[in-house]
Amino acid sequence: MTLRAYSVHNREAGPGEGALLVFANTAGQAKKLGFGTVNDWFDSEWHEVAAHWLRQSEEYLAEQEGVDLEGEPRLIESPKGCQRCELWGEPLDSEQVCESCRDNEDD
Repeated sequence: MTLRAYSVHNREAGPGEGALLVFANTAGQAKKLGFGTVNDWFDSEWHEVAAHWLRQSEEYLAEQEGVDLEGEPRLIESPKGCQRCELWGEPLDSEQVCESCRDNEDD
């Protein structure tokens, strides 16, 4: 089964306050893999943890992180992020800068 990319985070805090990148077969599996770390960060209960499928992002996230989408599920606590905004989830250029930060240079 092909792995999917998920953002796993505390629902109340939101992904901007801290999210894991998890490659898993299902959202339930992603939540199970990420729960311990999110619980450590936010002292979360099971029902307070969410796993959101990153449908449009999984191929480039897998490439950036060196994940085989046909391999074993993986949790990535610190995904590669933008050198400027420090967020992850967008493709990075050769200078490790995301598209949003590049687009803002022109404004």
